[in-house]
Amino acid sequence: MLELAGDISREVKLPERPDRVATYVHGNESLLRRILGSERVEYLEPALYRFRMYPIGALGVSLRPVFDLLFERSGDLLLKMSTVGCSLFEKSHRDLSMEVQVRAKAILSAIPEGTSALIQASAWVSMEVPGVLRLVPRRMLEIAGNALLDTTMHSFADRVIPVVRADLDEARQAYSQ
Repeated sequence: MLELAGDISREVKLPERPDRVATYVHGNESLLRRILGSERVEYLEPALYRFRMYPIGALGVSLRPVFDLLFERSGDLLLKMSTVGCSLFEKSHRDLSMEVQVRAKAILSAIPEGTSALIQASAWVSMEVPGVLRLVPRRMLEIAGNALLDTTMHSFADRVIPVVRADLDEARQAYSQ
């Protein structure tokens, strides 16, 4: 099994009160669909969604990870997201096993300008090495896999933060009218 891990931490200032940020972000299905892609998000039950990644293919192996994401809110100052299930669809001659854990939290605190959100996320992946990739030295796979995981997490954060900011600005303007 190949094991990969990644962590990210960002502090973001948002021009809205913490309770409004928490209410806006928690369970906001339209926000989740805009960030991840509407066609890839499926509502399962309150605060639980299924997310289907785009297929990833290389060297004759095509993978399509599917995650169940649970969103939780603890009062007005703590939001959490975690994977509660993951499956891996592999379109070749055999099934592969994969386990994924993703945990994220946003700790909100009031500041004069609105809210400071400390966003922390970690991901851990354990997977069987598919087909042709078994010929690549394990250490090279670990380096490449960890770099891909790290890049994916930073890229995701870079996409999410502007969307949340823009939506909160739009909502604030609508409140003030």
